[in-house]
Amino acid sequence: MVRGGEKMPLSLDRVKGLVAYSPEKGLFVWLQDRNSFGGKAKAGAAAGTAKDGYVQIIIEQRRFRAHRLAWWLMTGSFPPRGYEIDHINRDRSDNRWTNLRLVTRSQNNMKMSVRSDNKSGYRGVGRRKDTGQWYARIKAQGRLHLLGHFPTFSEAVAARKAAERRYFGEFAAA
Repeated sequence: MVRGGEKMPLSLDRVKGLVAYSPEKGLFVWLQDRNSFGGKAKAGAAAGTAKDGYVQIIIEQRRFRAHRLAWWLMTGSFPPRGYEIDHINRDRSDNRWTNLRLVTRSQNNMKMSVRSDNKSGYRGVGRRKDTGQWYARIKAQGRLHLLGHFPTFSEAVAARKAAERRYFGEFAAA
C-alpha cells in the first residue's frame, strides 16, 4: 500500500493473511486471489518464482527471498543484524524449516565452493612459487590467520581443517 509516495510498513499479520508456509515442504501458497505481473494468481496456487536458485515472492510490491520470509513467519522476526539464513543442504530452493538455520556471514562462507582460480583444489591452501612450500590460512573473526608453511600438501590441508574445526565448529566444511 502506498500513501503519500511512501510504502506503508508490512505487518506479519498482513503477510500471514496473504501467504501460507508449509514448514515440512518448504513451500508457499497464496491464500487470496491476486493480480501479479504474469497474470492472476488464484488462492491455493504456489507463490514465488526462482531467481539465481532462490525462491522469491513479491508481496505488496516488496520482494522477499522465501527463506527469509519463512524465518519471519516461523519466528516472528527477521534475522538480527550480522546474521543470515543458511540452507544447510546448500540447495537454495529448499526452504523446509529443518533446512534453515541462523548463521554469521563467516559461518555461511564456510560452505562456499572452491574458487575457479584456486590451483590447489582446497580452500585456504596454496603453494609459494619462491620456495615451493605449501601454506595454509583461514579468515575468521574478521582477521586473516596464517597457519604456517608445510613441506607437503597434505600437511597444509590438515592444518586448514584443524583451524576450520577450531574457529567454526559444526559449520566447518565437510
